[in-house]
Amino acid sequence: MCKKFMSVILVMVTLTACQQAASAPTPTTLATATKPAVSPMATRTVPAPAAMTPTSTAAPSPAATVMPMPSPTSVPLINLTARAYSQQYEITEKDNGKEFVYPETSRFQMILDQGRYPKENFKVDCNPEGVLGGISNLPSVPRSHYALRYEGVKPGKCTLTDKDFSVNVEITKLD
Repeated sequence: MCKKFMSVILVMVTLTACQQAASAPTPTTLATATKPAVSPMATRTVPAPAAMTPTSTAAPSPAATVMPMPSPTSVPLINLTARAYSQQYEITEKDNGKEFVYPETSRFQMILDQGRYPKENFKVDCNPEGVLGGISNLPSVPRSHYALRYEGVKPGKCTLTDKDFSVNVEITKLD
């Protein structure tokens, strides 16, 4: 996810820089440029294409074009307040007290110790009803444990409990 996010930002910055370069007035070459008004951190040096070099009878010089970098305000903002989904799909006793957020249609499983948390005492309380649907194909677990699998069917919140074990699961609308 992080790599994908970084790629999106890199593409947006590159596109913005290209758009600014295309609409910029005639670029200034380093040979005739005065000190740029922006700080060195906000500029980059790019070799000048042949079409942008000054025409003269003298041999072409290795001139470079100074182009301003896009400001942080020119990059479109991304909604950073969106809630991140849980990346953990197997819930165990170690997760007691935690909250998990999954989009609709996501599947997760619980593996608990039968001695400490008897399956007969396991309860699922959802608001509204029908947020989670049970899945019958269960993974293999040690004899002293049991597994339960669920799928998020519709948006809502559930509390899954057994004695002193409790986790909260929120299912959100799939965008």
